[in-house]
Amino acid sequence: MAASEGLFKAADGGTIFLDEITEMPVDVQAKMLRVLQEGTVRPVGSTEEIPINVRVIAATNIDVARAVRDGKLREDLYYRINVLNIKLPPLRARKDDIPVLAQGIIEKFNLRFGRRVKGISTGALTALARHDWPGNVRELQNVIERCFALPDMEVIEERHIQILPLSGLRETPVSAQNPAAISADEAEILPLDEAEKKLILSALAKTGNNKLKAAQLLGIHRSRLYKKLERYGIKD
Repeated sequence: MAASEGLFKAADGGTIFLDEITEMPVDVQAKMLRVLQEGTVRPVGSTEEIPINVRVIAATNIDVARAVRDGKLREDLYYRINVLNIKLPPLRARKDDIPVLAQGIIEKFNLRFGRRVKGISTGALTALARHDWPGNVRELQNVIERCFALPDMEVIEERHIQILPLSGLRETPVSAQNPAAISADEAEILPLDEAEKKLILSALAKTGNNKLKAAQLLGIHRSRLYKKLERYGIKD
């Protein structure tokens, strides 16, 4: 609970967001309930209770009533945090939000990767709107982050979009050497492993073979990238 106590103290006077609260261990939920009820935290190694004033926003992607019945979420904690309940429809039910979400994600990755991608084309947005987004906004973020592995891209075009299964959209692998030379209609559909290998090679080329930066571009942990390099026989 040390990390949670530290977060609550750091968030004093502000807001703390608890994602996937139903995945929180039940014993930690009990400690969370105490903090919310008493409005105090006690740092590790201290006997002093420190008052805090924090607004809590919690989220989950599963049915809360079922989580309570299954014992994944304490009922008393549920009633404590369920002051205002907001049900957010899945992305497939609000595709009009995709342009705004996509632009926000692009700006986020521009800052993270030091890029200057200006935006996303109408054709690319149309392609994104054809997908059902079973992974919701996280999947959209992953798709856009995958585009950032491509070099010298100023605007995300339809040919840059590559949605991995499950996909209701045509999967269009992009040439790592010259993505602009392949149109959406001419692109060859490759097996998933081969497409992933090309994407990894593109990320490595873009980052000068820097494994950490390549992993960041691909949206995966560096250790996972090393496993994929070994799997595909990619050597320095």
